[in-house]
Amino acid sequence: MKRSLALLVLGACISHELPPTGQLLLYFDTDAPLSAAPGVASAPNDPAPLFDTLRVDVFEPDATAPCPLCTREFGVDTGTFRGLRASIGVPQRAGVKGYRVRARLYRAAAAFDGQPPSWGTIDVTVATPPTALEGIIEQTIFLPTEAVGAPEGTAAAPLVSADDAGRIILSFGRPAPSRVGTWSGAVPTDCTAAPPVGEEVQCIRGGAYWMGNPRVLAARGDTTTTRHEWLVVVSPFYLMRHEVTVADAVRHSFGPPDLAAYSPSASTPFHWCTYNHPLTTKGDRALNCVVRSGAAGYCQALNGDLPTEAEWEFASSGRAGHAYVWGEDDPSCDDAWWGHPAAPLNGNVVGPCEKGSLPDLPAAPSKRGRDCLGGDCENGVVDLAGNVSEWTRDNYETIEAPCWSAAGVYSDPLCVEKNSTLFTVRGGAWTDNALFAALRGELNEGIISVRTGFRCAWPGQ
Repeated sequence: MKRSLALLVLGACISHELPPTGQLLLYFDTDAPLSAAPGVASAPNDPAPLFDTLRVDVFEPDATAPCPLCTREFGVDTGTFRGLRASIGVPQRAGVKGYRVRARLYRAAAAFDGQPPSWGTIDVTVATPPTALEGIIEQTIFLPTEAVGAPEGTAAAPLVSADDAGRIILSFGRPAPSRVGTWSGAVPTDCTAAPPVGEEVQCIRGGAYWMGNPRVLAARGDTTTTRHEWLVVVSPFYLMRHEVTVADAVRHSFGPPDLAAYSPSASTPFHWCTYNHPLTTKGDRALNCVVRSGAAGYCQALNGDLPTEAEWEFASSGRAGHAYVWGEDDPSCDDAWWGHPAAPLNGNVVGPCEKGSLPDLPAAPSKRGRDCLGGDCENGVVDLAGNVSEWTRDNYETIEAPCWSAAGVYSDPLCVEKNSTLFTVRGGAWTDNALFAALRGELNEGIISVRTGFRCAWPGQ
């Protein structure tokens, strides 16, 4: 008589009696960084967690879908793997071949209609060995981060044994010890190159993150069917602590024709350009009204360049894929310079503010809030969520375009499309609403905008 198959989730409740027939005990392991176990504090240098959910399906011989009661899903953290609690018992029929197990590691927030996303999941399917009449066989299925978005094995063609570039995906025995958190792509990497001379910069340590916050993509009108994120590895780099200012432009003899000067006519679009503006008294206001080629040329003259979109978002997301540098909650007026109309106010001009400090205007605070990488607003990177949006090195392409449609891990990506005149700008501006602080937008390379400025970046290695 055919016996129904049921998964036994192990961990807190392990039976010490042998099953009536042989049993396969499967352990799961990964090298991906995960959240710390409950009650365990994360260390300052811990990489951002990349996954939080493990789903396991069991297929009986000749079946094309998991059998009834043969799917289990549970949240995982570092302690789950290190404590060998990421495991299941599979009571196969003795001596019968053809059982397969599919394991998927992904983030619950990225699931669509309850299904793990193909582009953001480590997906491994293996053929399991037949069991004897009694006794337990132990095996480990390893879920390598490098395999994200590229399934290893299928129900029709499962892995029997695999050694993919040194990654043993299926092996006998239990993990000894777990390799959780050892993926080299996510290990924080410090800058080793000398910083640029004479510029206020901060080293942004390298690491990995999910680029393309789904909340931000949805705000642009991207549908859930096209929602997509990319697992990106970023090398360490130096980034200007503040947006290039009027004083910086003067110091480096940067001016027209690469940027537009102040126009005295309130009816012109250049009324709020900060260069040579009579109400710009200190020169520390962010420089705006800059064409993209001029911004890139400014940085290249300093042996740097504009940051790539991946570098910019890495910094602006707190190196963790958040919508904002401080997390997911929208900015208040204490956090960033946003939400102001492009009009004169009480004899002053509402426009880009001075670096790292909200301007002292009515109904606006005069002290910088949380818009600074790492919370250090004295020495950190400021104005990533407001003030002016910023040019990047990348051509602007949608998430379905070739630049962003490949599977797998992206390493220091740069989107360059031949003959494209659209470039990506990142971050909100002083005229925008709150959520714009996290959006990606596009501008033609020759556009002069009162909303847009830039900052420079340099390699850290």
